[in-house]
Amino acid sequence: MSASRSARVAVAAGVLAAVALPAVTGTASAAPVLPVITPVPFAAAAPGAIPAQTKPDDVTVLDGHVFTPFQNGVGPNGESASGGGSQSTVAEYDATGHQVATYLLTGRCDGLTADPARHRVLASINEDSNSSLAVITPANATAAGSITSYAYSPSPAETSSTDTSSHGGTDSLAVSPQGRIFVSHSNPNTGVTGTAAVDEVTLTGSTAVLTKVLAVDGTATDAITGLPATLALTDPDSNRYLPADAPVLPGTLLQVAQGDSKIIEISAAGTTDQQVKQLALTSAEPGTAAPTIDDVVEVTGPGTLYAVDQGAGTIQTIDTNGLRPGTLVVAQPAAPADNTTTPTTPATPGQLGVLDPTTGVISHFPNTFTSPKGLAFVPREATPPPPLPETSTAVLLPLAALGLLAIATTTRGRRRRATSA
Repeated sequence: MSASRSARVAVAAGVLAAVALPAVTGTASAAPVLPVITPVPFAAAAPGAIPAQTKPDDVTVLDGHVFTPFQNGVGPNGESASGGGSQSTVAEYDATGHQVATYLLTGRCDGLTADPARHRVLASINEDSNSSLAVITPANATAAGSITSYAYSPSPAETSSTDTSSHGGTDSLAVSPQGRIFVSHSNPNTGVTGTAAVDEVTLTGSTAVLTKVLAVDGTATDAITGLPATLALTDPDSNRYLPADAPVLPGTLLQVAQGDSKIIEISAAGTTDQQVKQLALTSAEPGTAAPTIDDVVEVTGPGTLYAVDQGAGTIQTIDTNGLRPGTLVVAQPAAPADNTTTPTTPATPGQLGVLDPTTGVISHFPNTFTSPKGLAFVPREATPPPPLPETSTAVLLPLAALGLLAIATTTRGRRRRATSA
């Protein structure tokens, strides 16, 4: 989402109180009480970096390393920053939060996601227009890191007779367990009938071929009432492909229409069995505006939640041990500071919240953030069995000697009996 509407920041959120969350079934008049979360700093910009690393946005995890794009003041169409720079920095951090590598992309990087099966990171560039795709192959023990650029075909840019201004970029990326790539068609020209909200991406040579999966004016089923609905999307933003074994909405592609305060649920995305539901979002706290969230992620159990706080310019972590499996966590940027699609009255602070997928109600954690953006969840690996108790060499040697002595004694006894017979 452009800076005038929303900018992503990499924030990692903190340690969550180990208390089971209540079921989120509150209404605008009765919000459930969520536990306090304590942000634990994980990483931030590297001091003295050139270009200076500012405005982190999305966050993703690949092979145990954390990646986030710093937009460095570059505009949503690729315009140079006020200081003259025109590149975003994708920073790579190890498990301790130490920055181990950087990758410079010309333009403004807004969407970033891991493609774990291919051990690469996908980046979308320029979310309003002049958009392209980059593939980062991180360095490893045998090869240096590399960046491959792709041009979209057809171009996501578009104009219409009712709106001739510059429209059509790409934003958030999502990869299915089967390796299929989906991208948001951000800043669409709604004067173009049937223009895409979500495309599937196929990489061929140096071209990223786009195939429409969902139209901004497509039909859907209301997730609450079950009645037919027309989408009427103006602000497709974040995508999230939920795991096939997720407790809630398994195998579903979620499209966050930020400025529209909606989440679109796409099952069997891009197939003949595709089904689409529309979920309107409301806030559990009375007197607050409709939430315009920047990202959503499902916590499937104990693990680590990474969050991006653009205003603070940091990445932080949250231990999700106290969150019920299937909890949908959302990031809601501050308004109206960086999101003019949110009504200015009443203003809302930056917050993380929990979405009830059966009602569309979002309840917020009591903590405030400067402006949270991208989210990523990494489940904790199964705990290995405890190691066997260590036995010192001084104990093992006598035991071994006793064993050999017993064997030798038995053998000699058998020989004596055989001789006497």
